[in-house]
Amino acid sequence: MLRTIKQISHIQFSISINAFLYFLKKIPLIKNLFKNINYSFMKFKSILSVLSIIWNFVSTPIKTALSFLLPIFLPAFLIFDGDININVIFSLILSFYFILAFVFSNALSTDKEKFILIKQMRMPPKEYFISKIFFEETVKFLGKIIFFSIFFIFLDFNFLFGIKLSLMISSINIISEALYLFLFNERQFNVNSKPIIQVIIYAIIVIVSYLVSFLLMPKLYFSFVYFFFTSNIPFLITLTLGILSSIYIYKYENFWDVINSKNTIEDFKELNEVYKEANFIGVKLDEKDYSTDDLQSSKFNNKEGYDYLNSIFFERHKKTIYRPMLIKSAIIILSFIAILILNIFIDNIPKKELIDMIINKYTLFVFIIYLLSNSENIIKSLFYNCDISLLKYSFYKQSDALLKMFFLRLKKIIFSNIIPVLILCLGLLTITFIYDSSRIIDMIPVLIFIIVLNLFFSIHYIFMYYIFQPYTTDLKVKNPFFKIINFAVYFISYMSLQIDAPAKIFLPITIVISIIYILIAIALVYKKSPQTFRTK
Repeated sequence: MLRTIKQISHIQFSISINAFLYFLKKIPLIKNLFKNINYSFMKFKSILSVLSIIWNFVSTPIKTALSFLLPIFLPAFLIFDGDININVIFSLILSFYFILAFVFSNALSTDKEKFILIKQMRMPPKEYFISKIFFEETVKFLGKIIFFSIFFIFLDFNFLFGIKLSLMISSINIISEALYLFLFNERQFNVNSKPIIQVIIYAIIVIVSYLVSFLLMPKLYFSFVYFFFTSNIPFLITLTLGILSSIYIYKYENFWDVINSKNTIEDFKELNEVYKEANFIGVKLDEKDYSTDDLQSSKFNNKEGYDYLNSIFFERHKKTIYRPMLIKSAIIILSFIAILILNIFIDNIPKKELIDMIINKYTLFVFIIYLLSNSENIIKSLFYNCDISLLKYSFYKQSDALLKMFFLRLKKIIFSNIIPVLILCLGLLTITFIYDSSRIIDMIPVLIFIIVLNLFFSIHYIFMYYIFQPYTTDLKVKNPFFKIINFAVYFISYMSLQIDAPAKIFLPITIVISIIYILIAIALVYKKSPQTFRTK
């Protein structure tokens, strides 16, 4: 088993380092430094592959900490203003570590690593699966012990509780894999056969768990989760089932059928097609989306030039472009309706506390507005359905033309993004008026902050599009800077949840930064986009 683990780690590390080298060779400023470096330094890779095993053990506690702190601890800490409710923590642990464990199976997934090692390199399938499952779970288990033992000491639990919780989570993961291997063996059932349904189930579980933990907070359910994690009976049952599941996996003899079920050439072709089609979701034209009136351009006879072109484009693509806007608006409306209904039927909703949280933790809206932004989908549609053809002509790449189209499109993008944002602002005003009308004046700076954020995200994506034009003809993103900057924006948006500054201070800073960003964007689009805005 140790030899197999070393081989798996070696292959994994080689793939990772090759991908990283390929990435470095694509970065304009430093790619020349790596042009003579090839991918065949195998002795060096062999040494590093051993180090990668050690790195797995070292980095796993960090990964465990991030996977716990970001979706579980941080939201609870912010919403309850630093007061830790252990029942809320337990409720979210039950959802994220126990219930979600049964949504997906690693053993039954489509994976190139399995295909390479088992089908191409002839590694015995049972040896691969046993080594993979138990080695990865052992590493994760040790990482959880280190993190949870330290974390729960600060919550007045002893370090043994961290070990106990880690054993329960690892047991649940093994139980899940054993259950789906059993169902596959007996019924040919593969839980991963419907990935879209898996995503929907995953999203429903996450949303419901947050609603239950932060809004409804049912006492009976909280009593159950507290008993589940603190009593020895659930622990012994889970541990026993985990041991029996480990024995079942170890004795399982049907791994060839497992590998053949979702790891054939046809499966990878199908998976590649799914990924390829995913790039075109919301972008490709559908004849059903059009009526005869949509194809009439006479209504724009009063326009000319690029204004005429832009108006026709947005009119003919209004369903694909504005559909996400309508869906997000509907979700916001339904969310506020649900809050108002709960206000009627539930008496103990902390109304003033909810308004205080919205006003005091207003930086939550940085991440919310980021999610509400529809700019990226619109620019993909602009490229695929318009610019990919027009960029063949030199007149379209001139500074004046690009800047004019930039402003024309920016107005449409702002309109698409502002509708759900205005509905959000109206909903916040409504619940503030109903729950605590004395705080309406305090809510105004928050609403201004939300609108400024909307303008920032509207400008950011189209600016990035004109400066980097990251898309290939099949809508893959090749530009590394585009990926890095967009990830940085996502990371800053998420980390802004932790900012604790008065709106009267933070709001002017945000407005000034946005104005400076707009001016820089206009200057760079005019000066640089004729060289950067092209097909790839």
